[in-house]
Amino acid sequence: MVLSAFGPIAAPVAADMPLTEPYFDLLMEENGTWEELEPGWMYDLEAGTYDMQIDYYNLDVGLNYTLRWITYGIHADGGGLEGNVTSEDVTDTWQMEVSEFDCWYQAVVEIINTTDGSWDHVYTQWYDFRGECTEYGTVTPSAEINGTWVSEPEELEPGSYNMSWDVTNLTAGEEYKLDYWYYLTRNTWDMSTSTNGYAWNATGSDESIGWNVTVTEFDCTLQPEALLWQNTTTGWTIIDQYWVGSWSEVIFLPCESMITAYIWLDEEGDWVELADQNDNEYWSHHFPDDGSCDEFWDNEGHWWECTDPDTGDVEVFDECYEFYDEQTGEDMLECYINYEPMYLEEGSYNITLEIVGLSVGEDYFLYGDLWESTYWGYESNHYELSFTAPTEEISNTVTLDINAETCSYGYDLSLDHNETSGHSEHLESMSVTVNGPCEQPPSPFTLTYDDVLWEPEWQYEEFDECEEEDGGYECWNNDSWGYQEDVPIAFLYDMSGPVSTYAPGFLSSAEIAIEHLNDNQDVYNFSLEEYDTACDGLAAETAAQDAVDDGIELVVGALCSGASMGANAILSSYGIPHISPTSSAPGLSDSSAYPGFFRVIVSDAMDGEALADLVRDSNSSSPAVLYHSDDAFLANVAEILIEDYEAGGGSICADLTVASGETDLSDEAQILTDDSCDSVVMVTYPETAGSMLTELDDDGWSGEMFTGEQVAYELENYMNDPSDADGLQFIERVGGPSDSERAEAFSEDCDNDSSCSAGAIFTYETYDAFSVLAESFLLASAWGMMLEDAIHAVGYGWDGASTVVTFNDDGDVGGNGYDLCDLEYDSSSGSLVSGCDGHWDSPDFYYNANEVIDVYDVINGVSWFEECDDSTGVWICQVWWMAPEIGAGDHDMTWNVTDLGADTQYKVEWNVQTHQNMGTWDYADEEFTFNATGNSQSQDVFELIDWSLETDNSTCGVSINVWLYENESDGSGNWWFSQVAADGFDFKGPCEQPPSPFTLYYDGM
Repeated sequence: MVLSAFGPIAAPVAADMPLTEPYFDLLMEENGTWEELEPGWMYDLEAGTYDMQIDYYNLDVGLNYTLRWITYGIHADGGGLEGNVTSEDVTDTWQMEVSEFDCWYQAVVEIINTTDGSWDHVYTQWYDFRGECTEYGTVTPSAEINGTWVSEPEELEPGSYNMSWDVTNLTAGEEYKLDYWYYLTRNTWDMSTSTNGYAWNATGSDESIGWNVTVTEFDCTLQPEALLWQNTTTGWTIIDQYWVGSWSEVIFLPCESMITAYIWLDEEGDWVELADQNDNEYWSHHFPDDGSCDEFWDNEGHWWECTDPDTGDVEVFDECYEFYDEQTGEDMLECYINYEPMYLEEGSYNITLEIVGLSVGEDYFLYGDLWESTYWGYESNHYELSFTAPTEEISNTVTLDINAETCSYGYDLSLDHNETSGHSEHLESMSVTVNGPCEQPPSPFTLTYDDVLWEPEWQYEEFDECEEEDGGYECWNNDSWGYQEDVPIAFLYDMSGPVSTYAPGFLSSAEIAIEHLNDNQDVYNFSLEEYDTACDGLAAETAAQDAVDDGIELVVGALCSGASMGANAILSSYGIPHISPTSSAPGLSDSSAYPGFFRVIVSDAMDGEALADLVRDSNSSSPAVLYHSDDAFLANVAEILIEDYEAGGGSICADLTVASGETDLSDEAQILTDDSCDSVVMVTYPETAGSMLTELDDDGWSGEMFTGEQVAYELENYMNDPSDADGLQFIERVGGPSDSERAEAFSEDCDNDSSCSAGAIFTYETYDAFSVLAESFLLASAWGMMLEDAIHAVGYGWDGASTVVTFNDDGDVGGNGYDLCDLEYDSSSGSLVSGCDGHWDSPDFYYNANEVIDVYDVINGVSWFEECDDSTGVWICQVWWMAPEIGAGDHDMTWNVTDLGADTQYKVEWNVQTHQNMGTWDYADEEFTFNATGNSQSQDVFELIDWSLETDNSTCGVSINVWLYENESDGSGNWWFSQVAADGFDFKGPCEQPPSPFTLYYDGM
C-alpha cells in the first residue's frame, strides 16, 4: 500500500471553526481514488510523484488572498494561487515528489489574507509523512583510533580524530559529490554543526573523504550525516545517504561535567559530589519494547532492568514508559533514573563549586539562581559573575545553612564562554537540590477567650501493647473487631449529558476503588450508589438531595465544575463534605462559598501562579499580560497571574485584553514598545499569540515571551515565520499517574478492564477520590473525628494513584507540578523544537513525611502516637483532641503573637466560620497591621490584638484560621507581605435547636 495512516502522533485538536470561516481540505490521489488527509496524523509514504488537490472553501469574494502550499523534503517545493478572489470555493492542484531518501516529509497549506497589505494567516495546517529513508550502505563514517581505523565507532574518548567518509560501489570515470555534516552536543543539548562538501571523479570503486573532529571530555554525542550525489544524464541525483535515526547510531562521547558541586560530610570525613539533575545519568534511555526491559517489585520498591541489545549490559532504571518512535517505526520504552536530592539534617555545611576545562585568559559568565524553599515560604536570588579564567580549574567554597524549616535548597547555574566576536557560547548548566527537615515551626499564636487560654481537650485511649518507633509509639490491641458494617458511597457523576460517553470508565475506576478498599480492611463493607448529575448544576442539586434522602453521608463528585457547585449547595447545608475527581474551576477554591468541597485534581488557577513564578524567575522585570477578556477561564488565569506577580513585589507593564479570535494586534504590540515592556505573557488562543509575536517582530521589539502549553504546541500553525517564537518559554502541566503502590495496584486492575482502560478519562483521579474519602471515614470512625477533619488528616502526604494528595484549607491539591519548557527555532527544518529543563511545584503543599497517617495501620489495629505512657501498668496514649466548649454570648478574644522581629511590620489575618444548628454558616474576615516593638516585661517581641466573637445557643461550632505575614523588601523599593506562620483554633458550641416558628391549626383549633 502506498499510503497508510497509522494513527495520530498527538491527539488532534478540534478546530471548532464556524462554517462561515475560510478553510480547506487537502487530498491525495491513491490508486485512482482521492483520499482526504488529516492534519496531526503521520502517513507512511513510498517514493514517487503524487497528485495533490486543495479545495478551499468560504473565501470572501473581493478580498486578496495568497493560497499557498510548501513542502519540506529533499525535493522541497512550493506554489499556490494569489490575487483577488472571485469565488467562495477554489481548487488548486499540484504534484508532490517524494524521494526514496526522504526520512521525514512535511506539507504546509495556508490561507493568507493580504487585502490590507499585511499577511493575515487565516488558516494553516501541517501534514506529516514518513518516507522510506533508504540507505544502501555505500556511505559510512570511520575514525582512526590509536592508529586503527574503526568503522561506525560506538564511542570516542577526548582527542582530535582523523575521520573518513568511506564510499563504495562507485563507477570509475563518473562524477560524484558528498555533502556531509555533523552535530556535536554537550549536556545542554546545544548543537555545534559543521557542514562540508567534496566533489571528485571516481578512479575506482571506492573513495575516502577525510575530515577531522576534536572531542573534549565535556562533549556528549557526535552525530555524522551525509548525502551522496552522482552527476547523471538528468543532472545531479542523490544515490545514497547516511542518516542517524536512532540512539543506537549516535557516537557517544565522555560527557563529563565542567561544573561540579561537592559537600563536606562529617560522617564520611570527605567531600561528596552532589548529584546534578542535568547529568547524563538522568537523561532518558531508549530500548526496544520487545522484552528487553523487565519490571520488578519487592517490599522495598519498584524498578526496571533493561538489557542493551548491542552490548548485553544490564542497566537499572526507576521508570520506563511506552512510546512509538516515529523515526524507526518501532514500539520503544523510554527509561529514566529519578533524581533524588541528598537529605541534610539541620546544620551548617561547606559547599565547593568547581569549574574545570577553562581556557586561561578567556572571559566567562556564570549566572543563575540560588533558592531556598521553607515550610512557609520560598526565596530566590539571582546570581551573576563575569570572570577571566586565571587557570584551567577554579573553585570556591561557601557555607550552606540548613535549619529545621528548610524543605529544599538549590543552585541552578549556567556557564557561558564570552567569545571575542561578541557572541557567547553556552557551555553547561547545572541544577543541584538538597532536601532539609521541612519541619513546621512552632506557632507564634496563642488565643485567649474571656481570659481563658485556648487549649485542646485531649482524648486518651488504652492499648495492650506499644513499641517505641520513629520518635513516638506504635500501639495495638490483641483483639479484633469481629463484625462488618455496610457503608454506601454516593457517586454523583454524568450518566447522561455531554460527558456521559465516559461514564463506563468513571464507574469502572470507582468499582476498582471499592474492591480495593474492602480488600484492605475487614471492619466495613463499602458499596457504590449511583446518582446522575448530567454535568448540570440543577441536576446535581437533585442528585445530591436524593443521596441525602437515602441516608448516605459519603459522597464522591460531581465531575463537571458547575455540577459540583450545585451539589455543594445541598451537601454543605447538611454538613456533608464531598470530593470531586475532576472539577477544576478556580471558583471552587473559595471554601467560604463552597464549604466542605475537596478535589484531587489541580485548580486551573495554578496555571496563573506557575506562569507568575516563571516570569518572576526570568530576566524580565516589566512584563505585559495579553489575554482574552471574553473567555472566563483564560481571563481568570490572567487575573491570578497578575495578582500573584504583584503580590510578590512585581509590577505589570501593561494589562492588555483582546477578544477571542482577534488577530490584529498592531495596537497592542505598539503599547509594548511605547511602554518599554521587556516581556509579554500571552494567556490567549494560539492564533492571537502568533499574530502578537509577528507584530512584535515587525516592530523590532525584542524581549522575553511566555505562555502555556496549548499555545506553545500549536503556535507554529499560526505564524508565517516560526523563528519569531524562538526562545518562547512556557509551562506544561505534568499529569499522572504517579509511581505509588496505589497507582500500581489500580493500573493492574484497570488494564484488565476494557471499560476502565479503553478511551476512559480521569480514571486515576476517580480512584483517588473514592480511596481518600473512604480512608478518611475509616480514620474518623476509629478516632471519633468529624469526617471533614479526617479528610484533612488523611489528605496529607497521601500517596495516591494520580498524585500525592495534600489538601490545603480550601480543599485544593498541588498535583504533580509543571515542567518549565521553551521553544527553539531549528533553521535546518524551519520549525520550532520544544524542550523542558526545569520544574515548578506549588510551594503551598509541602508535608512532613513523618506526620503522614497510614489509615490501614489504624483500622487494622496498629496506630502511631507521639505521647504514650505505661506508668500505671496500662499503655495510655493521646489519640486525638477535642475543641473546648464555648457558650452563648459576646466573647472577648485576644491574639498573643510572639517571636516577632523588632521594628518589623507585620499583618495578622483571621477568618471565623460559625456553624449554626440548622446547617447555615456565617463567615467573617478580619486583619490587623502593626509594627512590632519590644516590651519591658519580656525579652520576646510580641503583640496583643483584641477582638470579639459573638455566639448564641444555636451555634454548633466555631472554626478560626489565622495567618501571620511579614512585610519584606527586595532592596529595590518593592515591598510585599509574605506568609510566615499559620494556625487554627476550634470551639464547640451549645448547638441547641432554635424554637420552632411554626404553629399548626387543624379543624379551626
